[in-house]
Formats: sequence, structure tokens, C-alpha cells
Amino acid sequence: MNILILDKDELTWQAIGYFKEFERDWNFFDYSSIVKNRFILADFDLVIVDIADCENQRIYEKILNDYREKKIIVLSESLQRCNRYDCNTCEQQNNIKRLMKPVELNTLYTLISSFDVKCDFFDAFENISSLVESIIKRYRSLLYDTQTKEVRVNLNVPTNLYTQEFVSFINVLEQNSVAYSIIDETKLIIR
Repeated sequence: MNILILDKDELTWQAIGYFKEFERDWNFFDYSSIVKNRFILADFDLVIVDIADCENQRIYEKILNDYREKKIIVLSESLQRCNRYDCNTCEQQNNIKRLMKPVELNTLYTLISSFDVKCDFFDAFENISSLVESIIKRYRSLLYDTQTKEVRVNLNVPTNLYTQEFVSFINVLEQNSVAYSIIDETKLIIR
């Protein structure tokens, strides 16, 4: 399987390096190899793209317009949809799956090896608060209780780190209009 990687993230490339160790029929290429080897987008079975990069966004749009059947895994930190379509259209007509960064190694592997699995974020962007569990993985000092919807700091990490991450997390919630209530300087509840 020929896989085009449009992502400059070191963690993504570390995962790819790991996959190369045991998946011998997976051939990974970056954008420079398209130019150097004169590949065209049709030569790839799967495209993995981080759409935060403007050039990657342009290529992604070209794929959506010219190669609608192409399998695409979109990687992004954004809490917004990766295109103008709803989840049904995205999955059924465009063959797109979505992963939130930071991407878990086993989740990316599963999606590459069996693309037909349901997208983890199917309809999640209709209710951003449902993405909290994925978002919280970006923060080393924050813990999330899925039952109570409580986000709290890990008091075993330095105060300056958990304070910075707690404020950053609140900013993400506010930017995406997620309702929450602050309990104290170390806890909040998602409403």
C-alpha cells in the first residue's frame, strides 16, 4: 500500500518509522517524494494529512475535488470539522476519517490497516464537549473523569505547569463555546 504523508510533525514521523519496522507492504512517502519521483495523487492508496499547514490544505482540497474516492486520514488539533460536509457525507462519499492530535499510535495503526472502521469522531463536532477526552490528552498535568465530566489538575506536577495548562485548556473551551463551571483553581466541570 502506498501512503502519502502530508505532515511535518515529528511524532507522526516517529509513528511511521515504527510502522515501517513490521509492515513491509506499507510504503510511506512525503511531499518531496512526489516531486522527486513524479508521483501523482492517484498513485497513493491512502493520504494522511495535517490540514493546519496551508500547502497541505491546498493538496487536501485538490484530493476532495479530483479524487473523491481516495482514502484520507485527517490529523488535526483543531476542534472544527475538516471540511464543509457533515459526517455522513465525509465518511460515505469522501472516504475521510479524522484523528485528533496528539494521535495515539494504536489508533493510527488501526485506521491505516482497517480503514473501514467507524471514525472515532463521527458526529463529535456537533457537540464539542464530547471531544474533551481527546483534547485532554494534549495536557500532561490535567486529568478527566468521564463520569462526572470533571477536569482537575494533577497536583503531583509543578504548579507553574498545571496552572499554565489549566488556563490553556480553559481558552480552548472558550474558543469553541464549550460550557463549563470553575469549581476552584484546580477543577472545573464540563456542562
